[in-house]
This record gives sequence, C-alpha cells and structure tokens, in this order.
Amino acid sequence: STDDREALSQEFIKLLDVNNDIADRTAFGTRKILNEDSPTAGFQIQSGAQSGEQDTVTTGNSKLTALFGKVAVDENVSTANLNALANTTLSNYGTAGKIIAAYIATGNASTVDVAISHIFGVDGAANFPATMMASDLGSNPTSIAMNISALTDILQNEAANTPTFVSTFLSAGTGGSMSTLINIDISAIETTSIISGDDLHVLHAFATDTLLDAMTALVTQVDKQRAKLGAEQNGLASTIRSNAAGIVNVSDSRSRIT
Repeated sequence: STDDREALSQEFIKLLDVNNDIADRTAFGTRKILNEDSPTAGFQIQSGAQSGEQDTVTTGNSKLTALFGKVAVDENVSTANLNALANTTLSNYGTAGKIIAAYIATGNASTVDVAISHIFGVDGAANFPATMMASDLGSNPTSIAMNISALTDILQNEAANTPTFVSTFLSAGTGGSMSTLINIDISAIETTSIISGDDLHVLHAFATDTLLDAMTALVTQVDKQRAKLGAEQNGLASTIRSNAAGIVNVSDSRSRIT
C-alpha cells in the first residue's frame, strides 16, 4: 500500500544516510580512510627496522556514489561516458541506466535529463565532466553525488494510468532503450494512450527489482572492501608476529654473546 511504501522509504533513507555517515566519519587519527578524502595511493606503515621497509595500506571510498562507480566497473560499463546518457543509451550503463529508467517509470521525471538532474544533481547529461565515466562516480564529490531522496522516490512513488503520466512516460521512452530495459511494449501505449493494469505491474516490478539489484550490488561492494581491509589487517598481523619473532631471536643471540 502507499502507507507501506512511505514507511519503507523512511527506513531506506536512514540506512543509506548511515552508510554515508560511516564513510564520512571513519578516521585514523585525523586521516579520513573511507570517503573521497582517502588517498588512492594509500598510506604507509613502517613495518621493518630499516628504511624502505614499509607496507602500503589502501582503503578506498565507501560513500554511496563511489560504490555505484565500483558497481559500474564490475558490470564492465566503466568506459561509458556519462555525458552521453540519453533515452537511447540507458541500457549501456548497467545499474545506473536502470535506476534512471526506474525513476522515470514510477512517474518522477518526464525526460532522461530531468531524471539525471534529480538523481545526480547535474543539470542534464551534457553537463557531466567531459571525461567522466560511470566508474568515476564518487570521484568528484563537489558536483556529482547520488541523491538518496531520488532513490527513495523510486520505492515510494507509483506509476498511474493518467493522461499526464502516460504522456510523460512516452516522451521519455519513445525510440529509446527503456522498452528494452522494462520489457514493455511502448508502441502499444502510443496507440492507445493507456497503460494497462498488466503494464503497471511490469513498471512497478521493474522499479522494485532495480532497487533490490542495486542494493545487492552495493552490499557486494562493501563486502569486497571489508574483505580487502581484513586481508590488509591479517598481513599487518603477520608482520607483527614476524617482528616479534625477530626480537626474540635477536635477544637470544645477544644473551648467548654476552
């Protein structure tokens, strides 16, 4: 029901906000290690007694937008230039393209450019930085950021068989890849100017599945990052054990010499 969707959307907003809060606040001393301020080259920890004996630890950006960028890498759409986004190219952008389609399919925008402005805060695809790829999401936090409220609108809002919705949906989807993504016959809607009950079910199912798939993909990225940090931690623990054994051996040698 509408009330159920609204209640779920409030929890949805809070959980995604918490993810960003954790990424923003996690620090080692004063160095942020899970947001865009985290150095991509990592930071060094002296692990041996001599100069040049350091281990490099890389952490990475866990903000929501950056996680979507990592999803794009896994989906092999990392070379898709964001300023080429259009209703004819949505299917080339993996999860990001599906989210735009789902945003339109649930009545939140009449064109791809409007959806982009709501979801990414960029005034149309042409205003993405010229060389920004899907994998670069999260790398420019001052201008590109995933709008959590826009994602919530996909969950909360519903398509409707009204002349206004039908006309806006057609203007966004006609001649593009939305019909391929959503698996709906847009030409039939054009002929009748009516979205049938079955088509409404398809639109809502597509929007819900898109969000579920997106959240699953984001959780996978967090799991990967946690696994990487666990590996780094285990590596440092092994170094500590090795150094401790070295200390014992040197102390034993000193004792024998004495």
